[in-house]
Amino acid sequence: MRKIFLPWSNDTLSAWLWQSNHKTIVSIPELGFSCFADTESEAVFKLFSSLIKYYQALKSAKNKLTPRAYEHYKLLKIWIKGVEAKMQASPAPLVGLYRR
Repeated sequence: MRKIFLPWSNDTLSAWLWQSNHKTIVSIPELGFSCFADTESEAVFKLFSSLIKYYQALKSAKNKLTPRAYEHYKLLKIWIKGVEAKMQASPAPLVGLYRR
């Protein structure tokens, strides 16, 4: 088992990755959330997309959340803001890309 970097979480969420029975598992203990797949990249992609879906579900039912689910919502809100900020950042200039 090894700890992996979860981008844009501002150290509020940790991610752990390990192998078991020929499967790759990635987990976020703060959420009690895990995904598994045949490869590491597939497991990480599933985690990323599942976290977005989970956040959207929590956000749409914000007024009906249990205290634990509301804590998950607050943690994921920080992460989503980081993802959105990165997506809105201006791209680096394409200097020297089209040389003749």
